[in-house]
Amino acid sequence: MKKRDVIAGLREELSRCRSELEAKRLQLRGLEAGIEPPTGPSGFTGLAPETVREIFQPDPIGFLLGDAEGRVFDVNDALVSILGSPSREQTKRINLLTFPP
Repeated sequence: MKKRDVIAGLREELSRCRSELEAKRLQLRGLEAGIEPPTGPSGFTGLAPETVREIFQPDPIGFLLGDAEGRVFDVNDALVSILGSPSREQTKRINLLTFPP
């Protein structure tokens, strides 16, 4: 195996580990804030939408709250920027299951 291939493999593994750590960090932040698992069209039960925004809005990683039908309930500014969308409201109109790639 070439050195270049080994380095590329290590970079991929590092990226995967970073993603897993970030997911765990977000999960922990949600648990600390008392977020229950998503249910129904409201997205979360027992938690005000303002609280959800306070948790995820400052993150530099794009984040959205949605459901199994593809509806988007909320997005943070990082995701709006990543997508190049004109606004959070327009991004929330997207259905993830029917939006063309």
